[in-house]
Amino acid sequence: MNKYKLNNLLMIILILISLSSLNILFYNLYNAYFRSENILNSENENKDEYRLVDLEESTSNFIRDLYKVNALKSFYNEFTQNDNFIFYESIIQPINILDFKGNEIFLYNYEENNYENESQNSIVKQLLINDEYGNKMNIPKSILEGNYFSKEDFYINNYNEIPVILGYEYIDIYNIGDIINIMFQNDVYGTYKVIGFLKKNSYATVNKELIFLDRYIISPSLVILNKPKSLEELTFQGFLYLQKINGIVKLLNEYSLQDFILYLERLIIKYDIFEITLLNYSAFEINSLKLLIYENLNVLISLLILLSIFILVSISAYIIIIIKSSLYKYRVYLLCGYSIRDIKISILLRLLLITLIPTIILIVYTYTFIEKFLFQLIIFDLLFLLVTYILILILINIYLKNSDIEKILIKGDNND
Repeated sequence: MNKYKLNNLLMIILILISLSSLNILFYNLYNAYFRSENILNSENENKDEYRLVDLEESTSNFIRDLYKVNALKSFYNEFTQNDNFIFYESIIQPINILDFKGNEIFLYNYEENNYENESQNSIVKQLLINDEYGNKMNIPKSILEGNYFSKEDFYINNYNEIPVILGYEYIDIYNIGDIINIMFQNDVYGTYKVIGFLKKNSYATVNKELIFLDRYIISPSLVILNKPKSLEELTFQGFLYLQKINGIVKLLNEYSLQDFILYLERLIIKYDIFEITLLNYSAFEINSLKLLIYENLNVLISLLILLSIFILVSISAYIIIIIKSSLYKYRVYLLCGYSIRDIKISILLRLLLITLIPTIILIVYTYTFIEKFLFQLIIFDLLFLLVTYILILILINIYLKNSDIEKILIKGDNND
């Protein structure tokens, strides 16, 4: 009797573990292939635009690591060369101007009455943009005097005479061609060269917020070609590129979010940098999509099929063991007047109970903890149970054929 109960318990544990493993694999595949992109797109007002956010936790250490900063620059250079999407950069980054000619209305946080102004330098409002963002906001058409940036203006080898465009209220303070002495972060010095002024009430949207540019300096979001030559320059470049990577991606043509995340994750792995995610989207959904990064969705599906086959074979082998171990009891049933059909029904009911218990446990767990995906997982579990039970029925009929049943029962192993 103890052996009988032990066999039942082991069978239940085997099915529970097997079905749990299949559930986990199916659940992740289902989210990666069917749900993730639909959910992300449904939550996004602009279904083809996504804001990137870096997950680097130790910024101060990162920007002081030459290897990591150079890797980030290389990552950025390759990332922005993909023709399947447009990458927009718009960064509000105050700048220190030495011997500033303007008054306090140009200072960063002036409107909040929380600004700093010293005799030697002033922290003024500045917007960094890349060429794609400038064209998106029609800034070239907002030029009142002078010129917009050329393609080459976004790439520099040093920090001298970086071209800038000034907002309308600067028009009586500076002239086109003026050189402005500046200090970037971490005591890195350079100069700006005024190449144009914006029309009055020119504006841009940054992080969905409307910003009027009359008191702003518009600077290129620089791609710095030279390698840092000092710790100060290293930290400046690291900080700048950390800001640059937090831009907006606009997918083009038939380029899907799955394709984009595949591309992004490949580069992250290639250059060994920090994780990058999409703002305001579920980390679980993003991680589900990342199942695709190794191009192994078909492999995972094959794994699901192979695992299912392996589990069914294991269950089949264990069913044979259970039947063999119970032959003595079935011989007793036969001698007591039970028919072969009654014995088969007894075996089926026993195995049905054994398979139902773990299935019910998993369904209850699914309902409690994974309610959003309840329907799909229940269908999957019930289908697996059905296939298992059909297999059990086939095995019983093969093993206990009517023509041989009495011989099997009479000559069974009496050691059970």
